Amino acid sequence: MKFPKFSASEGKKALMCDFEWEGETCEFSKTSGKIAATQGKKHKAFNSAFFRFEGLPGECEWITDVEVPAITAKNAKERYGATRFEALHYANCDIGDLKITFSARSFDSHLSYVQKVIRDGKLTAEEYLDCELHMLDNSASKELGSIQFFGCGLKEMSMPKLEANKEETAKFT
Repeated sequence: MKFPKFSASEGKKALMCDFEWEGETCEFSKTSGKIAATQGKKHKAFNSAFFRFEGLPGECEWITDVEVPAITAKNAKERYGATRFEALHYANCDIGDLKITFSARSFDSHLSYVQKVIRDGKLTAEEYLDCELHMLDNSASKELGSIQFFGCGLKEMSMPKLEANKEETAKFT
C-alpha cells in the first residue's frame, strides 16, 4: 500500500492510493454473458494539499510536505504435497520511512529536540514520538480521515543548500 506525497503546494490534486494484490488461487466458472456491477454513492475526493500534522515537539503549522511510508507485505509460499496448490502466508511486513519537510520558519522550535537526540546518539523510550496526519476537506475545517504513526524515532535531519537568485523558500527535512 502506498500513499502519495501530501504537499501544501499541490493545489487541488486528488489523493490516490496504490494497492497491489497477489491472488492465492484462481477459480474458473461458467460465464453468464453479463457483467453486473453496483456503483457506490459518490464521495468527496480527499485532497493531498489539505492536511494537518500533530505530535512533533516543535511547531507543526509550517509543515509543507509529508511523505507517508509505503507498507509492503512479504508473502511466503508453502506447498502441502507435490500436486497441491501453494498457500500464501504473511512472512514479513516492511514499513518505509516517514519524511516531513518544514519551512525554515519553524527550524528553531525543532532544533532542541534534534540536538538532544543527536547529542547522546541513541533514542530513549521518551524520545520516540506518536504522530498523526489528519486529512482535511477543501475548506480545511472538517477532518475526513487520519493516519496514526506510533514509535517514530529521528533518523536523519537535512537542510538543503540555499542558492542565490532562486525563487524557493528555505526548508529542512
